[in-house]
Amino acid sequence: MSGRKKVSSEIENELFFKSKRRCCICYCIENDLREKQGQIAHLDKNKNNNNIDNLAFLCLQHHDKYDTRTSQSKNYTKAEVKIYRALLLGGTKQERKYGRLPSIFTKHN
Repeated sequence: MSGRKKVSSEIENELFFKSKRRCCICYCIENDLREKQGQIAHLDKNKNNNNIDNLAFLCLQHHDKYDTRTSQSKNYTKAEVKIYRALLLGGTKQERKYGRLPSIFTKHN
């Protein structure tokens, strides 16, 4: 058994509420606003750092890709995911306030 510190239910619930269980990478790169099955990613890769600023909700595919080390291709960086997370959280906050996403995320005809 590992010595991993469990994310508290309070922090977990805050992250789920703020992200609305949307993957921040899907949201920003793929413009995918659907709820996802996912996991909590530790952005600094330290599984014991459960500070909310170090956590992001990622879909299973993107969490796997974020945590995997490759020799040829470049995976998502911590700074990149933090920006995506900030954009997602800003968007979901406006959606809760106004009942819709900010105009930069909506399609214009």
